[in-house]
Amino acid sequence: MKKLTVIALIFIMWYIAGMYSSQILMVMAICAAAAIVVLALLPRIIKRKINIKIPTQNKIAYKNMEKMCSVQAVNQGKIPVNRLSVSFFMKYKTDKKKFRKKFYGSASAGKNKEPDIMSFYFTAPYCGPVTLTLKRLKVYDWLSIFSSGKRLEGSESIFVIPVDRQIKINMPLAGDYAGDPLTDFLSSKSGSDHSEIKLIREYRQGDLYRHLHFNYTARTGIPWVKEFPDENDFVFDLLLDTSCAAVQTASIMDAFYDISYSVMNALLRNNAMVRVSWYNKDKSTIDSIVLDSEDRLIDIMTSLYMTDTSCTQEEIARIYEELGTSLMVINTRLEWYFMGKAVFLFTKENFEKELVSYIFEL
Repeated sequence: MKKLTVIALIFIMWYIAGMYSSQILMVMAICAAAAIVVLALLPRIIKRKINIKIPTQNKIAYKNMEKMCSVQAVNQGKIPVNRLSVSFFMKYKTDKKKFRKKFYGSASAGKNKEPDIMSFYFTAPYCGPVTLTLKRLKVYDWLSIFSSGKRLEGSESIFVIPVDRQIKINMPLAGDYAGDPLTDFLSSKSGSDHSEIKLIREYRQGDLYRHLHFNYTARTGIPWVKEFPDENDFVFDLLLDTSCAAVQTASIMDAFYDISYSVMNALLRNNAMVRVSWYNKDKSTIDSIVLDSEDRLIDIMTSLYMTDTSCTQEEIARIYEELGTSLMVINTRLEWYFMGKAVFLFTKENFEKELVSYIFEL
């Protein structure tokens, strides 16, 4: 619209100058026409000198919360650019749908200057891995009348983490529900020193076998257990089962990730240590990470996002047999089981309300 308006004004000026034989108007019309030609050529020249890069940045975002990202604009020419636009699209790994976005910035000129940083915001509607891919750069002239563009290359992976919903869980009697010894678990827990015994007391039903004080028990003939400061009261094996999802679309996996994250966070708040496992299709094995701190929770989610977890019913049956019956399971049908019994069956439409509306019994 701007182009047509300016060209029309120059034509009218030229027409009036010819009609009234005005040399001043004729000179002004010629100068305006020359300026328009320069402005039209300017974006085509300076776009070749501008490079857009995605710098290394924090890759963690939270679902339905604004995430600030940035790109660098490097102007290798001598002409500053007061207006340019960068378009990009946001795409989930498992979906074909693309969310298109655009933001504006500028690029100053100079031989040894730092790159110009342009920031933009986006909001991710689903949990999971998102790829931001640069698509096109458009450079404008100084009056923003004409523009010229070029394709861009570059992408950045962002891990969209659920928001903790502070769910409530009634824990079972203290005990060890993991399938094998937890010596490795204890060595991975930061900040706990188990070399110092808090006290020795008589054995009570539900105490962990590994806490028995064998020497004192042998001398007295009565079972005694050791208590340690900052000791975990519960130890679980949690399997994240994705075998139920025929197609792992972003909307399907969103509820699965959200429920899994909230359950793990609740177990962590209840002083539990959890070995979280899932199937790795590339290795045909089980990947496991011990959840014993909030930092580990982020590690678990990002590792889960980067892994192809699709598996057949035969493969998941083998995993169940390997991990044993005293197992906690969350699957992509949004079913939560513990030791073979259903804790809760969530629905895709209402899982967010269900997470905060109930007290879950283990």
